Amino acid sequence: MKLTTRSRMALAALTPFVAASLVACGGDGTGDAAPIPPPPTAQAQIDATNYLDAFWAGAFGVSRIADALTLLDNAFTNVLRAGDIAQTYTCSGGGTLTLVRTGTVRTLSFASCIIDRAVYVSGTLTSPNAMAITLSGATYVGSGDFTLSGLVYRTVGGDGINQTLNGTLTLLRRSDQTVQLSGGFGLTRNARTDTYASLLATFAPRDIVIPATVNTGSFTLATPRFSASPLTVSGNASGLAITAPDQTRLRGLAGSQGSLTSVSYEVTPAGSSAPNLTQTLATTDPQVQSAIARVLQ
Repeated sequence: MKLTTRSRMALAALTPFVAASLVACGGDGTGDAAPIPPPPTAQAQIDATNYLDAFWAGAFGVSRIADALTLLDNAFTNVLRAGDIAQTYTCSGGGTLTLVRTGTVRTLSFASCIIDRAVYVSGTLTSPNAMAITLSGATYVGSGDFTLSGLVYRTVGGDGINQTLNGTLTLLRRSDQTVQLSGGFGLTRNARTDTYASLLATFAPRDIVIPATVNTGSFTLATPRFSASPLTVSGNASGLAITAPDQTRLRGLAGSQGSLTSVSYEVTPAGSSAPNLTQTLATTDPQVQSAIARVLQ
């Protein structure tokens, strides 16, 4: 049994909240994980049959939010620093992006453009009002509304599966370099779409060369990969909390801050203050690996 790239990416997100140095959700294979059982029967609660699915759906959700922030922040900041000229730019890792301007509206089109640890194969990113800000002598995107349209991407060195982003996000960078992201988007993978709504996340101070790290945040998640939806996901430095439609609650904490090799799970029924399930599992556990595979199938 091995700890896969994709589980390392999502688990690393748990320090703090659920998003430190996450990249796209695709990873390598599940190694010698147990066979993937079918998803649980549809229900509106989190229980012993599906708590792992709920947790990892939330964890990879935060990964995707970090991906979205990295995309729009890095792409627009690089264009602004290069003079904000309508032309084709070479991306730092290869490929190109093309800026088209119509009045105040900027549209970026991607062609196998590598940004951070993702390849943006095609699609567009549009902003009618992106504004620059200068902090410590460097230019960044300071604020703006952004529309992601048919943005196809995959992880560099990942499992090779393309994922497609569509949605609208708003970015606000503060003078202390913290970044707030709000809005919502859908991510389609293997012909199924996960929808993230009511998103509000605050990222730690970052330059565009620093991986996106969420300090606090919340969002709802509707996904065919998990029977109970929409799930409400929130978190901070103490961990990740997920609530099902019937108010069943799940809490997850990284079991080891250093090696990030396990997660402690706690499920509390609706209307109760006492958990009825507590479990600590290594990320290499076949149950965990199967849940991760179901989230990404």
